[in-house]
Amino acid sequence: MPEIHAHEPQVCLNEIREGESPLVYLIFGEPFLCKRALGALLRKIFPEGEGFGYEPLDGTVVDIREAVQKIATFSLFSEKKVVALLDARVFSPQTDSNAILKKAKEAYETDETPKAARYLLAWMAASRIDFEDMPDIMKQKKAEHDPALVGNGAWIEQLLSYCKENNLSIPDVKSDAKILEDAVRKGLPKGNFLIVTASRVDARMGLYQAIVEK
Repeated sequence: MPEIHAHEPQVCLNEIREGESPLVYLIFGEPFLCKRALGALLRKIFPEGEGFGYEPLDGTVVDIREAVQKIATFSLFSEKKVVALLDARVFSPQTDSNAILKKAKEAYETDETPKAARYLLAWMAASRIDFEDMPDIMKQKKAEHDPALVGNGAWIEQLLSYCKENNLSIPDVKSDAKILEDAVRKGLPKGNFLIVTASRVDARMGLYQAIVEK
């Protein structure tokens, strides 16, 4: 069963038999419980330790096309390879948008400008904000006196300039979901696994159906 409820992972994990493991898993629920369920699943896949076979990706800012390439590539150092999209926004693009903005600021403050820009663009996608909307959004944020998120706003303006100078665009979550869905339906190489974690899912999505049918 590739669908794992984070609050009762063992019920699902007990159904996984040696040699019959699905190649795609979806874990959803509270972040802490997802993390615990993920650990249990990894121990099931890698009884002797994950070593170099595990590659976690930040599902908030990852380039889905790059992730799909990783899923389709064999590991050079392990018989098994697991690519995990953690906290994937393809299922819940509007979840915790303020948390994404905080990550953008944290990355900016540690001089990780490319990473900060990706988080900012992810926040804009989650908030359904275009570049043209940002001047009004900045005025609104400043009026709200929210220093934890924005401060004087200069860092956001600098990141916006960086995005424009480097022709970075706001991610299309619906497009990303379809790209991942197509990859799942196509199938994974033998020995490769995909794990997706999310706080919640929409059972109507084609991506969800593609995963649970595996």
